[in-house]
Amino acid sequence: MAFFIVGMMGSGKTTIGKKISKILNMKFIDMDSYIEALESKSIRDIFNEKGEIYFRTLETKTLNLLKDKEIIVSCGGGVILKKENREILKKYKTVFLDTDLQLIKNRMNSKEEIEKRPLLKKESIESIFEKRKNYYNKFKTFKYDIKTEDNYIISRIIRYFLDENKIISEDNSIQNYKIILNYKVEEFEDTFIMSEKVNQIYGKKISKKIILENGEKSKSIENFQKIMNYLVEKSKNRSHTLVGFGGGTITDITGYSASVYKRGMKLKLIPTTLLSQVDAAIGGKNGIDYKGYKNIIGTFKYPEITIIDPLFILTLDESDYIQGLVEAFKINLLYGEGFEIFEKEYENILNRNINSVLKIINNSIKQKINIVKKDFEDKGIRNILNYGHTLGHAFESITGKPHGLSVAWGIRKENEILKKKGIMDDHTFYYIDRILIKIVGEELLNINIESKNLKDFIINDKKINRNKINLISIIKPGSYELLNIDLKDFLEMI
Repeated sequence: MAFFIVGMMGSGKTTIGKKISKILNMKFIDMDSYIEALESKSIRDIFNEKGEIYFRTLETKTLNLLKDKEIIVSCGGGVILKKENREILKKYKTVFLDTDLQLIKNRMNSKEEIEKRPLLKKESIESIFEKRKNYYNKFKTFKYDIKTEDNYIISRIIRYFLDENKIISEDNSIQNYKIILNYKVEEFEDTFIMSEKVNQIYGKKISKKIILENGEKSKSIENFQKIMNYLVEKSKNRSHTLVGFGGGTITDITGYSASVYKRGMKLKLIPTTLLSQVDAAIGGKNGIDYKGYKNIIGTFKYPEITIIDPLFILTLDESDYIQGLVEAFKINLLYGEGFEIFEKEYENILNRNINSVLKIINNSIKQKINIVKKDFEDKGIRNILNYGHTLGHAFESITGKPHGLSVAWGIRKENEILKKKGIMDDHTFYYIDRILIKIVGEELLNINIESKNLKDFIINDKKINRNKINLISIIKPGSYELLNIDLKDFLEMI
């Protein structure tokens, strides 16, 4: 079944439609271009030679040709003027991209655009819109102005196009981990903890909420106290639910708060970043930072449910998205299964193609759950998930770089140490490095940090046990060796 986008000329239908087609892995058709190919003439020539009525008939013919195909269609601006066309569009999922008229005028101001569009020679943008607006408004409307980010509009349109509450996969082996394509957060009556950014995008319909700073700053003692004060003031008890709605820092502090308030209250997690969906919100670990040290205070607590909506990733900026790819790359590298996606489908991954992203999420969750079941309290085999984290956390604390990017740096640095010591062979090192470079770029990986600065943070790392530190040496994807090294020896290697 086709999905249709209607709106004024210059409203962004083609730009938005092409991006949606890449995300949904569907073919994209621009109706005007399709008609030009059918007639072997430009739109201008069709108008000039045969008139507008003939052109609207061509649009009807095109709609009937395309309506049952699996495609995204950007319709011509005037397609809604003919009743027969409107009736066809009403039977399918059609959206109106309601773009600010000034923005359209800015785009249509060139001589070239006016030449291509016959109606612009006769009428103003305002006049054309006035004749059409009542017809446009019969369809699901999405407001689009100069302040609206494309990714936000795209994610909202895709939610409308796709089936609501469609469960893609479910694993009940530990908790009820669901991956769904549309989640109505406004149905919750619980207390939400969210970042400023998440509140700005999704928080309008949520009344009971605690808003924290964006990023790692949210995991502070002060914010923990803020949450406790709120829960006490509102007389919350153990039967109430705390909902962590955001990235890994939000799910971490929410999990910690829920685990200690009155010795444990109910917990739900709705991770909104790829990093939290494949790692931070899965497995029951949570915590807060203290005196510059990450997660040095923490507990283990499973949520009642973790709800993972892959469409949240469409609103992430590039850096946040790449952070999630690093964590997914790490866990898929350790287990081998699904690892080939980072080579075979990388272009789709960069385009945030929903099918490719779902493969990454599903593989990562399944592999992490398998480990967590064996070692919930992180005392044994779960240590392999810390691959790149020892040096990565030190790098993060020193540079302030985001967690996922810091882990990539940590993986490179740890691999360099192992290669230098003859533990990791050159072929494996360069194979991993090639994909790391593809994901995060060489500039980040080549940042140099003084050994002394790294050592100061490593000594206080919570993963050190009895002056021993674990390092993971990859033999090949899916095969690794867990090395238990004296802290003193490791510090000399850096």
